[in-house]
Amino acid sequence: MNNFNLIIQFSESDTKKINSDGFVLAVVKGYRAVGGVGDTTPIWVALSPFDKNTITWKSVYGLYASPNPVEFETVISASSTLYPAKLGGTYSFANHAFDHINVSTDNEYHVINKSNTPLTFGLAQTVTANDFTNVANPVSAYSVDPNMTEVFALPPEIVTVFLYKKTVIDATILIEETPALSVEMADNATQTIHYNGTHFVLGPIT
Repeated sequence: MNNFNLIIQFSESDTKKINSDGFVLAVVKGYRAVGGVGDTTPIWVALSPFDKNTITWKSVYGLYASPNPVEFETVISASSTLYPAKLGGTYSFANHAFDHINVSTDNEYHVINKSNTPLTFGLAQTVTANDFTNVANPVSAYSVDPNMTEVFALPPEIVTVFLYKKTVIDATILIEETPALSVEMADNATQTIHYNGTHFVLGPIT
């Protein structure tokens, strides 16, 4: 189990302007399409930023199910969760609960939707942002029809950071954003980035 630590810095003047203008700091797992166009990766964690923001997590994953559709500017709520989930496991989802039915040797999670309606499924991961822990927050989102199977591979240890205008309360999938920065964490588990007034860059404020 690996521990990861990302520090995101802002100048005092940028912190004031970002918050007064109604922007929110967002982090997603993996890469994100430029401008968010066509990208249905949910926002993993979002917060009103301070001058220094610390995001921590461990390489532990679970599964979630949600009745919320995968659409832009919607909230994907993890209505049912299994956390953690065994890598290589196959799970059926019926009666609003996960049931572990077998284990394979691959490095993926298999989910069978045994419900009567399409549902949203995905991987979930606990993340702590500025000492507030969000348990089993969605990191991916896919619509799965009844009696169909979805396979979830482990995402790369990459986080993408950007600001967005909070037009919808607690929306987890959005289309408009400021320039984003993707940070590869696999080979360097503790990193610092900062906002230079227009976009995010690697390294601390100097």
